[in-house]
Order: sequence, then C-alpha cells, then structure tokens
Amino acid sequence: MKNAIFFQFLLLVAWPGLLRAQQYHHLEGRVGDDWAAVVDLHLDRGRAWGSCHYAHLDKPRRLVGTLEGSTLELREYANDWTEIGAFSGQLGAQGFSGAWASSDGGRSLSFGFRAAPAALSFEAHAREDFLDAGLGRDIGHVSSVFFLQPTDCPTAPDLLPRLSKEIATRFFGADALPDDPEENISQTLEREHDVYRDEVLNGILLELDADEVLGEKGYQWDWSDHSVMTVAYNEKGILSLDMNFMSNSSGAHGSQGSRMFCFDLVSGKEITASDVFSSSARKQLAELVGGILREEFGPDAFFEAAIEPNDNFFCYGAGVAFTYQPNEIGPSALGHVTAYLPFEKVKHLMKRGNPLERLYE
Repeated sequence: MKNAIFFQFLLLVAWPGLLRAQQYHHLEGRVGDDWAAVVDLHLDRGRAWGSCHYAHLDKPRRLVGTLEGSTLELREYANDWTEIGAFSGQLGAQGFSGAWASSDGGRSLSFGFRAAPAALSFEAHAREDFLDAGLGRDIGHVSSVFFLQPTDCPTAPDLLPRLSKEIATRFFGADALPDDPEENISQTLEREHDVYRDEVLNGILLELDADEVLGEKGYQWDWSDHSVMTVAYNEKGILSLDMNFMSNSSGAHGSQGSRMFCFDLVSGKEITASDVFSSSARKQLAELVGGILREEFGPDAFFEAAIEPNDNFFCYGAGVAFTYQPNEIGPSALGHVTAYLPFEKVKHLMKRGNPLERLYE
C-alpha cells in the first residue's frame, strides 16, 4: 500500500492516442535561509512527482503533487511515506518559488528554486492509449508510457549517442529504435495491447457462451500497464534512473517492478554494486542494510534479520542505495523499499578508486 500514494495520481483517465504535456526539470535553491536543496521534477498532464535532495539530510525526500496552470502543489514524504510538508508555488521559466509548510502546520518558510545544469539533459515524451474490448462497456486495456530521452551530456558529448541507445534499450527492450522515442512508445503500447488481445479477447472470452453477461459472472477485464522513467540523481557526472513498471491484469492486486540504473557520465559505463564494494564486505553490508531498514520501518517489518544487498543499486549523491521489489524482503504491502546508505557509513567498505570516490573524498 505504500506505493499507492505514488500510483494513485499515475492511473490516468484513458483517451485514445492522447499526447500530453510533459517535462523534466532539474532545479536548485533553498527552503528558508538554511536548507539548500536540489529537486528533480517530472510533469505529465497535470501530475507531478520527483525528489528533493537536501544538503543537510543523508537521504532524499519524495515529492508527489499536481500542476494546474502555473500553480504547482507538491507534498513531501520521507522514505517510509510519512508526510513531512508541502510546497505551494508558481512554476515558470525562471524556476519554482512559493511557500513550504510543515505537515503539522507548525512551520512555514519561503522557498525558491531555479533551473540548474544537470549531468545529463532530457526531453520528456509520454503517451497513453486505450484498447476497447468491444463488449459494449468501458472494458479494455489502458497503457501509458513516460520516457526521458537524453539530449545533452556536458561532461562527455561524444557519449550521448551510446547513452541514448543504452537507456532506450533498458526501458523499451532490445528492439528499441536508436533515435525515435515516439516510435518506441507506439511499439510498446501496441505490444501491450497485443498481450491483452491474445490473453483476453482471443482466449478467455471465447470460453464464455454468447448469452452470458460478464457482470453476472463476476469477471472484470480492465487491464492496465504503466511504464515510467524517473531521474533519481543527476549531478557531478553521475546519473541514476528508476525505470518503474506496473501492471494489473484484473487479479486481486497488480504487480510492480522498479529497476535502478546508475551511469558514470565521464566514462560512459554503468556503475554496479560490484564496481563499488569489495566482495569481502558483503556480510557487513547486509548487516548495515538490515539495521538501517529496521530503524526506519520497524524491527519486525522484514522477513530476515540480515538483508542481502541486491543488484538494484544506485547513487543518490549523499550515498548509495539498494531498492527491493514488493515481497522481496518483506510483505508486498510495504511496496518498494529502498535502503539509503550515506557515504559516512559505508565508505570504509568501498573499493579504492571506485567510480563514486570523487563524491566523498
């Protein structure tokens, strides 16, 4: 249920082939006089989401909200989805400014963010499509995609074509076209519609008699698939991306998957946990991950005492993190769980000369 806060604004009303206003912003500024912060903000047809990296905190805050005209409202959450506060202000060519208020109403501060140079610039592309099941009711398959296409890599311009292809392949699959995000999105929507058509319209429904009414049989054939790319970190020559996929095929609940990727924009290489941590540190790392997550989510929230680091690894500026899928280390009601490990707590476990060393040395 933790991820329901994120997905409740993502499940959009379906309109055939609708192209939407979408944007990505990398901003920096201050909340009040003391809280310096960097914001990665994503916008898609009135929905807003992203993260806020405060300089004085060792992990980012989640942002979820809405944009109406130029008025942007963002709620701020901790990693465990505890509400911290809310931003309310105006988004324009000069940036985002207004007032921040704590969730308990005890504190109010002015804020101002302006556009800042990013390690990798993006152009956002999005589309939503609906396949009518042809059953005389609003039954069918809704599919949406939000994709970020790299447009500029200041640290190493020659890497841009290869990075663009790599990111598209990770998101769309091996058959992604090199330079055509709109065609890739169309192919993704068509592929997901084909699955629905094959499994439902050309399969299960053929088993029903022509006179049977779906509602009376208790069937529901509303399917949905949503693919969303989000920037988790985009500074100092390091890029971290979250590729999130959600599907609901009319079961008891949908399924979610979140695949993290971390890239060194100086060398152009992907950064994995094995590039950063020595194999001898695995036991200590598992104990540290388990301790941090239990402190945040509770002593009995997870299946095992030690939580092994996985391959879903990324950098977030103040440290590194591991993201776990629903039901991987704890009950599915927890949703995706991310263990944020500040550099101060893990740098003694890191390899000398690892690609993230420049962020903490």
